[in-house]
Amino acid sequence: MLANVVMLWVVGLVCLVAAAIGETVKLGGWELPALTSRKTRIPVAFIGVVALVLGLVAFVHSSSGSTPGGAATGPGVSPPPQQDDPPPADPTTSEPASPSPSRSPSPAPSRSRAPESTPPPAPPADSTPLPPPVTGVHWRGSVQLNGETRGDGTDMTTGWFLDSVPPSRAPLGDLGLAGSNAVAGNALARWSGKGAPSARQCGDLLNTQVGQRQLDVQEGATGCLRTEGGRVASFTVTAAPGALQMTLAVVVWQRA
Repeated sequence: MLANVVMLWVVGLVCLVAAAIGETVKLGGWELPALTSRKTRIPVAFIGVVALVLGLVAFVHSSSGSTPGGAATGPGVSPPPQQDDPPPADPTTSEPASPSPSRSPSPAPSRSRAPESTPPPAPPADSTPLPPPVTGVHWRGSVQLNGETRGDGTDMTTGWFLDSVPPSRAPLGDLGLAGSNAVAGNALARWSGKGAPSARQCGDLLNTQVGQRQLDVQEGATGCLRTEGGRVASFTVTAAPGALQMTLAVVVWQRA
């Protein structure tokens, strides 16, 4: 390719020189006769210019073809900037893991409210109040207190334990003989109301008054007492044939 370029440039120069001087031009084995006519010089000079231009074009083309990467170079043409080669991949670096799909935030668990306790409906204003609960009877019966003997001591009964069923004899116990027309016990209170007291009435009486250890009684007297086991009881003197003899009607209620 370069040889063709040189040949074109030589032909163009020879033609231009011959057209300019009008004499015979010899170059190596070539010989161009003298150009005496003006009409001949102009075409020869044109041929010389064309040969030079073609040689220049061929030279530029050959230069661009020999440029690395095939980029065209020449006057006024700057080669494109070469990009830096990417750094070699690190063999120890594994391929980037595919991004895991984003998880939508799960809704916060709703807190269930505990059912509010509903207060019991209030009774109507004109309703009759319910009676107090009835305490069951633990034991009901009669006991005798006798402080007089006939010499052998077999008839002497001075006290009773009222928690057992039936009551058991005792020197004094929960209800015993304290002397002439008197009884003794753990906690005694005189009942002054009408009729026989109920378990609730005896309980209220013993809770509001200080229990006494001894009470003076006579036939028909009524009182309340608390046993050693915590039970509430009532007694009534039904007979008193002697100063140290009496019969009592006793009611012992169960513990509430």
